[in-house]
Amino acid sequence: MAERLRKGIEDLDVPGFGNVTCSFGIATFPEHASSRDTLIAAADRALYSSKDAGRNRVSVVEPFLFVEGEPSRRVGRCYAATLRLTLN
Repeated sequence: MAERLRKGIEDLDVPGFGNVTCSFGIATFPEHASSRDTLIAAADRALYSSKDAGRNRVSVVEPFLFVEGEPSRRVGRCYAATLRLTLN
């Protein structure tokens, strides 16, 4: 789903502006977090992983490397994965 959104946005031509891109960070409950706050923090880490890896991509946080309650968004290692989805 996130990859379809990313691709759809990338393919848009915004009048007066041109093309835009976006990045997404993905985390799921309860795999990546045990509360709303830690879920948002995990998704935020994944988002910054996308941006650090060159932007315009989808990243999923690795559940076993996310440290709940850790304030630094860059402590957990994330992997950037462009998901292969059929855009039909």
